[in-house]
Amino acid sequence: MMFPEPNASQFESSCLFYNTEFEDILSKIITCYSFMLEDNVSLSNDENTIRDVLLINYLRDNSIRKKINLTNYLFDREVPEDRSVGRTDIKIQTQNTFEDTSAYYIIECKRLDGTNTTGTTGLNAKYIENGIYRFASP
Repeated sequence: MMFPEPNASQFESSCLFYNTEFEDILSKIITCYSFMLEDNVSLSNDENTIRDVLLINYLRDNSIRKKINLTNYLFDREVPEDRSVGRTDIKIQTQNTFEDTSAYYIIECKRLDGTNTTGTTGLNAKYIENGIYRFASP
């Protein structure tokens, strides 16, 4: 028995959906950051501390999740990637994750500075070398 030729045309709009969904999630993370500023949260200049306060006190707070309509997502911290050498700072599971375990978003948290915006030295260069390259190269 011959199988039909694969046809992905039915999925043409899925990329647009996932981009829109991800942008919506990012806008709500920014809203949580704004809440942190309004609450005058004082943090050390440590990436993990900043991430943990954002995650635990805002993204996982049920009253905030309901307030900004973020209840369709679960946020996990420091999750090892199964097919990578790295760990993701924040893994975002969606309703799709229950059907396809590889259907999730990841957020890589980085402290950047305005000293060298070209990324050749400083925190920006470290982010490019130790963050982006890890996901973009074998």
